[in-house]
Amino acid sequence: MSSLVKLHDANPPHWGENVITRWDNDHFKQLEPFATSYMWTNSGSLNIFRVVGTDHPDYQGQTWAWLLRNGKRMALNLPLHESNRGYYLSDEKKEPTMSFITTDGHDWFVHCDGNHRTCIAKFDFHYSGLTELRGLSLHDWRFDHDLLSAMMRLAELAAERSLPIRLEVTRATVSREDNAGWMREVYRPEINLRRDGRVFRIDAAAARGVITWFEGPWFTRVFRAWPINNGEHQ
Repeated sequence: MSSLVKLHDANPPHWGENVITRWDNDHFKQLEPFATSYMWTNSGSLNIFRVVGTDHPDYQGQTWAWLLRNGKRMALNLPLHESNRGYYLSDEKKEPTMSFITTDGHDWFVHCDGNHRTCIAKFDFHYSGLTELRGLSLHDWRFDHDLLSAMMRLAELAAERSLPIRLEVTRATVSREDNAGWMREVYRPEINLRRDGRVFRIDAAAARGVITWFEGPWFTRVFRAWPINNGEHQ
């Protein structure tokens, strides 16, 4: 039995029974067109206790304590931890890559590789009073949730009222910064509302105005008037 498992058995941390959250890739694909920025870091640091889940189906719904004992590769990784704990303390990029992804900057998920080492780091750092694991590949996405909410409501209204409009989302790249180990892109997502051959490009604020107009009394919803003009093109 490894020393880390013995420490757990003698003094189990309360968070060890936290369920490993499922990374919802379908939800991510829904969010992706509404991205406002994406930052990738080749060898960054992360508070290991902010890792709450994984994209690996074998470990979703299990607990961290369960993974420590039952992970498929724990029989290999725990002895490696015993013989080379410095791997977890080093600033150097982790090899094989340990990759993490977030959509809000607060909760992180193991992405592609690193489930067992993440679990080991959590328990090691807990008993050692440490926090930051370094040398990680980090993928940080941010989104315009107001625009997504507006898009969903507009789609509902269009279906309910059989409105002669078409809706789609476009995302333009506003800027890009990068070097050998870091990259950040900034985006401008917009709703394209098509009517009578015209396209109205609207942001979240303009979309809320259209929603209010569609939700008002019927006479204000007829198409003799149109509440948006900015961004119109043929």
